[in-house]
Amino acid sequence: MRVLQVLNIANVPWAISTGLNRIGVYSKVLDFRSGAKFKFPYDYSMELEGRPLPVQLLKRLKWYSWALKNFDVLHMHSSSMLPGYVDAPLTKIITMDRVKLVYSHWGADVRGGSVPFLSRLNCAKRFAAPDLYKFVPPGTELLPVCIDLDYWKPAPARESKKIRILHAPTSRGFKGTPHVIAAVEKLKKRGYPIEFDLIEGVPLAALKKRIEAADIVVDQLSGWYATFACEAMALKKPVVAYLREDILKFYPNCPIVNADAESLSDKLAELVESKSLRKEKAGECLDYVRKTHDCVKIAGRLEKVYEEIVA
Repeated sequence: MRVLQVLNIANVPWAISTGLNRIGVYSKVLDFRSGAKFKFPYDYSMELEGRPLPVQLLKRLKWYSWALKNFDVLHMHSSSMLPGYVDAPLTKIITMDRVKLVYSHWGADVRGGSVPFLSRLNCAKRFAAPDLYKFVPPGTELLPVCIDLDYWKPAPARESKKIRILHAPTSRGFKGTPHVIAAVEKLKKRGYPIEFDLIEGVPLAALKKRIEAADIVVDQLSGWYATFACEAMALKKPVVAYLREDILKFYPNCPIVNADAESLSDKLAELVESKSLRKEKAGECLDYVRKTHDCVKIAGRLEKVYEEIVA
């Protein structure tokens, strides 16, 4: 069985592919671009960036034809190989349903209120991130993001008179960055010994070093946590994010410190004041990410799905 992960969004498909290969499932990652600022890894790239639309379409057709000849499962991550998800019905017709399509929805592709229409015409299995459960059809399984725990290993706690709070938004508005900045400034005015590290647009390796040097990590205030929070938890850092109650029911043991825009400064103050609390939450976060977000464990779950739909 040969599996192709399409589009390395937030580096999760790469982690999935890594886990699959470790348990003996042949998996590769095809990305749409090669010069992304985050420098996420991939096996193949369509190299679409900066190309005129006709050239992009030709490249996508070329890679689509290649994929149909070389893989049994195409796992699409918030993407499709051809524009408008037209590859969904085409794949069923061209391969006589030999090649199976799997869709994972991680964000904006379904936040409009529903999954892309054409993907409904040929979908062997559909997954969605937990915070998107309201936007996907019945039968969709919730799939947490996963990371490579061999790469994201615990970092020793730093010793410093100042407590470093880190926040790394990909979208300031969606992540609630203005509220994070306001909370940090409020604590500074109250005399707390803190420094703020705001990270934007840095490569993955640089991000890892910055997280290692942090004492507290603030993820996002949008209702759930993202891959960045998992990476911080794996590095044994206490993480703060806003967790909606309706989503938290799926993961009731989540140890992330739950804070919204109004309570954020108070929750951060508690962590800044107490080294023992930071240590306790960091340990809980590490245990949780190992149980819930290990790429090898999630790969084992996906292997069973792939085998069922291929059979």
